[in-house]
Amino acid sequence: GYLLGIDPLAGAFWFTLGIATLIWGLVERAKEHIDTLIGAFWAGGMAIGILCLSLTPGYTPDLFSYLFGNILLVTPEHLMMTGILGACIILLFFFLYPVLQALAFDPEYAAISNLPTRGLHLLVLILIAVSVVVLIQVVGIILVIALLTLPAAITRPFSKTLKDMMIGATVMSMLLTTGGIALSWVFDIPSGSTIIILGVALYLLESGGTAVIRGVTKRSAKRV
Repeated sequence: GYLLGIDPLAGAFWFTLGIATLIWGLVERAKEHIDTLIGAFWAGGMAIGILCLSLTPGYTPDLFSYLFGNILLVTPEHLMMTGILGACIILLFFFLYPVLQALAFDPEYAAISNLPTRGLHLLVLILIAVSVVVLIQVVGIILVIALLTLPAAITRPFSKTLKDMMIGATVMSMLLTTGGIALSWVFDIPSGSTIIILGVALYLLESGGTAVIRGVTKRSAKRV
């Protein structure tokens, strides 16, 4: 976006849509592992971004807001896009929850059942891509994956079903972003990094507590 002289968020939007479609094609046709593809494209995308920035003439003063986020730069249009995206995701999972659950846990069974697995897989990847663009302004490009994964990781041990995990992760995301913004205002530090540090701290606390509980349970079982 900087190199072409257009809005960087607009460039990120179309770039992520293209990458999501490419990942979908490689997963569906070449049967590549999606985790490997995401890692490869993440590294390649960052490298291309750095190369484009080095070729862009002049100084880019608001670059750090895209790398590390700045909640103060969120515009009304950005909030509207966030609201529309959230509504689309809620409607999608409200009407297609059983199908998406089958697609996530047993794609072979879903395909045998004549469910539109390929189309739904592409739709989910596109929604993830758009979510990345929306989150750029909040926590930045570098930290966006953490905000997509930490809330789910924190709530997973306390969830019995996929629906519980989805609701719990959504609530945890709200708590992390609100708490991180509050802490960043109190201590006058960047909001994006504060949100992620808070999420990592809660994840480590939850992991440590779970490990201690498991250890105590095993010792009690052996004594019995």
